Amino acid sequence: QNEPISYPSDDEIGLLVNAYNKMLIQLEASKDALARSEKESAWREMAQQVAHEIKNPLTPMKLTMQHIQRVLGDENPRIHKSIGILLNQVEILSDIATSFSAFAKMPIPQNEEFEITEVLRQTVLLYTNDGQAEVKLEIEEAGQFYVNGDKALTGRILTNLIINGIQAVPNDRTPHIRVSLQRVGADKVRIEVSDNGTGIAESIRHKVFLPNFSTKYTGSGIGLALAKRGIEHAGGRIWFETEDGLGTSFFIELPLLNHQPRLIGLTATVES
Repeated sequence: QNEPISYPSDDEIGLLVNAYNKMLIQLEASKDALARSEKESAWREMAQQVAHEIKNPLTPMKLTMQHIQRVLGDENPRIHKSIGILLNQVEILSDIATSFSAFAKMPIPQNEEFEITEVLRQTVLLYTNDGQAEVKLEIEEAGQFYVNGDKALTGRILTNLIINGIQAVPNDRTPHIRVSLQRVGADKVRIEVSDNGTGIAESIRHKVFLPNFSTKYTGSGIGLALAKRGIEHAGGRIWFETEDGLGTSFFIELPLLNHQPRLIGLTATVES
């Protein structure tokens, strides 16, 4: 375990000590990056094996149950209903296996220049007139803000965060999802997706971005792991703040490209 050296003077030895201390910081960063890469590689290998082992028996199971449902279901409604429940569970398992397979085969995210407010508007518009949730978009500073990353993946990440937020709200509440964008300093933009759900328990907060973790009965736990990978590949970071019983906010911070924002109007609000 290398320790930084403390040396008070600015002479030649001091310059050497400062260079050594900077190299220690870079070495620690490289070690962390290597550890993350090794963990991700292990998860991808495991995900591929899980997807293979789950999917193999699902098709014959589904075909067999559908055959039984056709033969016996018309004569016995209870059997028809029971087999229908089993078929639904098979579909859930198939979706989970597909998610694991997508994680294992996911290509390296693309690097492209795109305008982030356009992605936000298109994503929120998907929930306009939904009727089941109120999704509001707030852009604090009018303009166009260009970032570098995978545009399609960013849209999927935002969609996943909105869906997670809606599903985190208890049935006795109307989901209120707020998606906002603000500039942070001169070189960053921050996106917040907040909900009025139950929050994330303190005991499981450290597991949120793990590939195998989900608080949802039908979840695969892959979505937030993919989100973290995609955002960090774009040079940004993702984190969350939560309060039990009141809700959770996920934050995405991305570096801005050297574009001057072109004013296009006042703060925009889109509600479903």
